[in-house]
Amino acid sequence: MPAPSAASAVLVPDAIILPVNKLLELTAHLNGAHRIAPATAEPHKAETSYADLAGVRGQPVARRALEIAAAGGHNLLI
Repeated sequence: MPAPSAASAVLVPDAIILPVNKLLELTAHLNGAHRIAPATAEPHKAETSYADLAGVRGQPVARRALEIAAAGGHNLLI
């Protein structure tokens, strides 16, 4: 697969991702002339910070709309 997309592709379980920059690299790998090393996942950070609505005061209708959209995985434009 294209090398720039490899970082996302390694998240697929049990997939072996071979990142290539040029088609010639791929053909050399398939012919056995050059080995492409499989891409590996970046280690995840232990602590992740998420934004929340704790500091929002007022606008209860807008806040409720945000909560419903976030809970359902929906898009929202305010």
